[in-house]
Amino acid sequence: MIATALDLPVDFFEPGLVHPLLGTRMVHYPPMPNQQINQQLGCGAHSDYGYLTLLLTDGVPGLQLLRRDDTWVDVDASAGDLIVNLGDLLGRWTNDVYRSTKHRVLSPADQHRYSVPVFVDPGYDTYVEVLGSCIDATRPSRYKPVRAGDYLRSRFDDTFAYRQGD
Repeated sequence: MIATALDLPVDFFEPGLVHPLLGTRMVHYPPMPNQQINQQLGCGAHSDYGYLTLLLTDGVPGLQLLRRDDTWVDVDASAGDLIVNLGDLLGRWTNDVYRSTKHRVLSPADQHRYSVPVFVDPGYDTYVEVLGSCIDATRPSRYKPVRAGDYLRSRFDDTFAYRQGD
């Protein structure tokens, strides 16, 4: 759907997804009954690094998205719904025509919350360069070409202190 919307061949992204980098997590947000629900973050504000994230939900509220006007909105999702978040690497590929979604999770006050994100990223050696269809006189290229694996590794290195050298 993304390729078609960008006037690219429907299979444009497929070569980079033949040997994708995939990661899955099972995330548990325990109840925080002694906290004000709007003050206790289960997961702080962030965007996902890669191509896209598929998120299976349990229907318990808490996921919020940051709108372009800098207000947070609740995501209304029922148990079993699949949410698709766009990632930063897709933003690079599309020159921010498609931008990653900044989001956070508020810990529930009185119930357990579970989610299962699946991070879908291109293969390590996939060359990511701003697409020609996403560049014009008013929107010059914002990003240098990068190998997907190098980009993702640099984001992990910047985020996690244990990955940084002494």
